[in-house]
Amino acid sequence: MRAHARIAAIALAVCAVTAVAVRAETIDEVKKKIHEKVSKYKSIQYTLEMKTDMDTPQFKMSSTTRQTAQFVNKGDKILARMESETSSTQKMGEQENKQEVKSLDVCDGSFWYSLADQGGEKTATKRKADVKKEGNPFDPQNGFKQMEEHFDVKLMPDETVNGKPAWVFEMKLKPGNPAASMMGRALAYYDKETGVSLKGVSFDPAGKPTSTSTTTDVKIDADIPADRFVFKAPEGVTVQEMPEQQMPGMP
Repeated sequence: MRAHARIAAIALAVCAVTAVAVRAETIDEVKKKIHEKVSKYKSIQYTLEMKTDMDTPQFKMSSTTRQTAQFVNKGDKILARMESETSSTQKMGEQENKQEVKSLDVCDGSFWYSLADQGGEKTATKRKADVKKEGNPFDPQNGFKQMEEHFDVKLMPDETVNGKPAWVFEMKLKPGNPAASMMGRALAYYDKETGVSLKGVSFDPAGKPTSTSTTTDVKIDADIPADRFVFKAPEGVTVQEMPEQQMPGMP
C-alpha cells in the first residue's frame, strides 16, 4: 500500500511540474517579448517576397513583389531604404492590364522620398516624415495596437518557418468591416529568436490563400552606410512635394 501511495505521489508531482512547463503563453506575453527584442535593435535589414492571387467573378489579380529593406533606429527618427520590383496582371471582364513597376523609398529621418519607374516613366515625391504617425519597425507594440483596431487577434500554436520556431497570430476582421466580403483571416509568423516577422498569409472568406509574404536574409544590428539613406533624384526627374494633409503612412 505504501509503495502504491509513493508511486501515486511521484506521478502527481511529475504531472504538476509538466503542467507548469507547458503552460501556454498568453498573447500579451508574446507581444511583450517581441517588443522587448525588436525595440532594442539598432538596425534591421531583410529581403521580402510577396505573391498575391485574387480571383472573383468580377475581378482577377496576380502579382509578385520582391523587396530589399534596411532600417536604422535613431530613437525619435527612423532611417529607411526599400527597393521593390513588382510584376502584376489585372483582369476585369475581357480587359487585361499588365504592369512592371520598380520603386525606391528612402527616409532620411526628416523626409520620405519615393521614386517610381513604370514602363520607363519615372516620378518622384517628397513628404514630411513623422515617426509618431507612421509605422515604426522598431515599435511592434504600437503596430499591434493598430492591428487590433481593425482585427480580432488570437495566439495560435507555435509553428516552424524555414527551420525557425515561430509564434503565430491569427487575425480576423472585426464585425461590420466592409472588407470582410473579400478577406477572411490572416496569419502572421514571428521568429521566436529575433521577434522579426518571418511570414504572412491572407485568406479569402472561403479559406483560399490570396497573399503570401516571406522574409529572408534577415540581419540584425549590421552596420549600414549612411549614404544608403540619402535620396538623389535621377537626372530630369522633378521631385513633387506632397501636402502634409495628403501624407500616406510608411511605405
